[in-house]
Amino acid sequence: MPRLVRVKKKLPKEEGWQKIFKERGVNVEEPHEDIPKIAEYMKNKGIKRVLDLGCGSGRHVIYLAQKGFDVYGTDGASEGINLCKKWLKKLGLRANLEVASFFKKFPFKSNFFDAVISTWAIHHGTEKQVKYCISEIERVLKSKGIIFIAITSTFKGRPVEEKRKIESNTWIVTKGLEKGVPHHIFTKQMVLSYFKNFEILDLHKDSVDHWCILGRKNK
Repeated sequence: MPRLVRVKKKLPKEEGWQKIFKERGVNVEEPHEDIPKIAEYMKNKGIKRVLDLGCGSGRHVIYLAQKGFDVYGTDGASEGINLCKKWLKKLGLRANLEVASFFKKFPFKSNFFDAVISTWAIHHGTEKQVKYCISEIERVLKSKGIIFIAITSTFKGRPVEEKRKIESNTWIVTKGLEKGVPHHIFTKQMVLSYFKNFEILDLHKDSVDHWCILGRKNK
């Protein structure tokens, strides 16, 4: 099966999330429906330093900064990071932001974060890329560190002609604003397998059918 990096070489420069943020701006302002209770949970656990992986234009960076967390955010799209910086400045908030792919080694030392959150982000890759990303989440988390991850469980609702399967459980969108964006689809069994090095504290689906995983690093 072709690797995502080969597919990317065939795509126009402004496709993918860079184009989405450039055209939409801050595309979502409200936090994910679970984030308020996750933030409260983290506060109660004494968590301070949090990484928002695939932070996009910054809805969770902003929310967590407002709640007093020491927030770090990374995203592969510089347009998203720029939007987040402007939003932080407008509100007089501070966070540590960096343009970085979550499919390459994270720009942080091991055991650096108390928690890592990521919503609707890390499933946008191949199986190999997603598994590597999860291994990096494990690396940068402290022992018993917390994760909250929201990943997709379905690719329904999109016409057949608007997607192309590139490997088992992975499709690339071929039309529309998300053209060129891959989607790796998770079953419950895949969630448990990919996150086998975490104690799963809660696993449910949100209102748009994404798996929501609250977990704790085993070591």
